Amino acid sequence: MEARRDALGAFYGGPVWKQHGPAANATMIDSDDVLLLRPTEPPHPALAPGPRAAVGAAATGDEWVVVTASVHEPDHGTCSWLAREVQPLLATALGTTVATWRTEPAENTFPALPVRPDHAFVWAATFADHASYAAALTALDRDPAWLRTMTDLDARGVLAETLRLRPTGRSSHPPAG
Repeated sequence: MEARRDALGAFYGGPVWKQHGPAANATMIDSDDVLLLRPTEPPHPALAPGPRAAVGAAATGDEWVVVTASVHEPDHGTCSWLAREVQPLLATALGTTVATWRTEPAENTFPALPVRPDHAFVWAATFADHASYAAALTALDRDPAWLRTMTDLDARGVLAETLRLRPTGRSSHPPAG
């Protein structure tokens, strides 16, 4: 957490942010909706980044990165259950790699960047295009194990927020699949 504090202080106090910060903030709907995360236990394979295009490159595909944050009450074993049981189910039903993180419980060491106090399980997956994302969601919605999981999520009071992101031309996000 000390390294995070030092790195964020250097970044936000440095010349690049001073020059480009206002333009970067203008691209964000809500730059204050931040979760502090670390890998889940058990850890799931990290998504390796793809190649990074040259400055000024346009997006070449119709890829989607889907991120879902499942907010839950602490200390009910929900996060462990999601990492152990739900992550493999998501990966199988969606037909793609699913990376997962959970709330980092340490105190925020950089208060200039506020962090939500919520306890969350976050998963991310990349899809080649909107059609493959829609097909994956249809497969998930038809999966009997997922339907049972949805009932369990409701019973545990888990609230999910899903964001669909379109990578920029220079994004080094993991390729679909």
